[in-house]
Amino acid sequence: MLFFSYSRGNLVVVRSVAAELRRLGYRTWLDLENLRPGERWRDAIERALAASDAMVFCLSRLSIESAWTSVELEAARRRGLPVVPLNVDGVAIDTLPPALQSLHVLTMSEFAPDQAPRRAAQSIARSVGRPAPEPAWSDGDASNALLARLKPEGGGRISLGWRSPLWQSPPAPLGAESLSELARAADEARAAELGTEAGVPVAAVAAVLGALVCRLGAGRVRLDAPAADAATLGPLADMLGVSSRIHPGP
Repeated sequence: MLFFSYSRGNLVVVRSVAAELRRLGYRTWLDLENLRPGERWRDAIERALAASDAMVFCLSRLSIESAWTSVELEAARRRGLPVVPLNVDGVAIDTLPPALQSLHVLTMSEFAPDQAPRRAAQSIARSVGRPAPEPAWSDGDASNALLARLKPEGGGRISLGWRSPLWQSPPAPLGAESLSELARAADEARAAELGTEAGVPVAAVAAVLGALVCRLGAGRVRLDAPAADAATLGPLADMLGVSSRIHPGP
């Protein structure tokens, strides 16, 4: 995962580069896309950096003057994360923070405007290395995984709850809002398991598994399904490429 440090005044160009990196197989973390309402900013940054493999520091006149990006850069340096400086608006090199002056800076103006996001993403990929294939789930992942659960509530309603070592969300109606919250939590996880109770519709299981696979990759997601639903959920897990186990419970 790549953590983006940037000024919100450069959001359009930053998002375009992040989108190109996701097409190349990387996960990205941008505060406007991943912060939850009311979440403590510093805590979220620390968790995101802990789950990241490198930082893309987006240089601009605005970001150099920002106290927030300076905090993020210092936090990344404390963790020993590689930092890739990306000059998004032609800021002078001699105005860079001292921590970046010894690093080679990637400048978007080197590329034609219509190709700049794609070419910048390709250069970042060469710098940090291509994403490794996601390793398969192991039993050791369970203690640190994001654990989600689907439960029928009667009247056709399905609830979705989840917990991780850092977060817990009580059961809420399955829908766009709860799926969005789960996806944000998955951005700060290394693996996830979805447990289901008997009678949960296949479409509901597919929606949650799909959200987790999009964030983590199929190799880091596992389905824990009841024996009563094995005939329908087993083929779904195979189709999505996630591992599965069957439990005898309800």
